Amino acid sequence: MMTKPLLAILLLLPLSVSAGELDGKSIVCELLNPKPEVEAFQAGAFSHLGFTFKDDNVASQVVAVDGTKAIVAKFKHDRDPEEDRSPEAYKATLTTVTWANGYWVLDRKTLKLAGTNNTLWGYSPKLRCEAQESLDSYKATMERHRGDMQKQLDKLTKDNKI
Repeated sequence: MMTKPLLAILLLLPLSVSAGELDGKSIVCELLNPKPEVEAFQAGAFSHLGFTFKDDNVASQVVAVDGTKAIVAKFKHDRDPEEDRSPEAYKATLTTVTWANGYWVLDRKTLKLAGTNNTLWGYSPKLRCEAQESLDSYKATMERHRGDMQKQLDKLTKDNKI
């Protein structure tokens, strides 16, 4: 009689160990192939995406241009900027991590991230990612990239009269 409950517990054990295996980890990714028709510093352009994994979900942020300011903001998708899709559930396998209904695919060895569905942006973005040691490291890296973008924006606008 005791064997059935014990067997059920043993069968569920591997599922609970792998659930949330990326929780507490984060990556910062550099866009390698910006959309051709988007100028590097026009409003909405971005240079880096950051992803944090927590509670079986992934949340995303972007280093982007907002007027003449570089900002770190929650990433919103082009198809519906008002749609808040973060955080989203992720699925980890031995070699990849996917989220956003399979749109994002991260290679766990190379940390190359690719968007796979051309309907989102009209092309497939490719990104190179770096794993972050901690949430503080993640925040500092995103802030460094924001600062770098702000310096470039300041340089481009320093002689503006209006």
